[in-house]
Amino acid sequence: MEQRGYTTKENSSQEKHDKRPPYYSSWGKEIKITIPTTLTLVRMALTPFISISIFYHHTIIAFILFCIAALTDSLDGLIARLFRQETLLGKLLDPIADKILLNTVNIILSFGISFSPITIPGWLTLVIISRDLLIIASVSLIVIVANYKDIYPSWSGKLSTVCQFLSIIGVLLSNLYDNSFFCLVLQLFFYITLFFTVFSGILYLFQIAKIFSNVDKKSE
Repeated sequence: MEQRGYTTKENSSQEKHDKRPPYYSSWGKEIKITIPTTLTLVRMALTPFISISIFYHHTIIAFILFCIAALTDSLDGLIARLFRQETLLGKLLDPIADKILLNTVNIILSFGISFSPITIPGWLTLVIISRDLLIIASVSLIVIVANYKDIYPSWSGKLSTVCQFLSIIGVLLSNLYDNSFFCLVLQLFFYITLFFTVFSGILYLFQIAKIFSNVDKKSE
């Protein structure tokens, strides 16, 4: 009887242990590692290997790794929506992974002329970095000051990210296959990337200004 009673108590304790709430962030959303989140982490992990490959003139390896990273960027969002695996952690990590990868490779391909004969214009990289810093500062401000948490990427921001991915792929391909016409098209695409980068930054600023305006009205 004592042994049986001990077992029941132990099982009850184990059940309580198993029913412990999962880890939650300060926003009240469950934090867990899903397939989309894993793909996002893979994209972040590929960044140093892509950079090293460019540094040592292994362009074909850099091209393959970067294409894999770009593929994970498409798949993580698609899988998250199709299988309802959207999490707060994934929403936070996805843009961070994109910015780490794109800004790192943009800097190397812009200012590392010895690593890459055909480069991304320095002015484009500076505009991209300035826009990202402005967005990060603005979003942090409204989260801290206004306690606003429903920030989602706009279609223009996503299009800007796609253009940056394609620009880098184009530069890597140009260094693999020297073609004057392809280089001319690539130069035109740089200006398209510039347009959507600036345009998306302006839209973000308008969105943030609107949020602050609504907060001020509610506080009155």
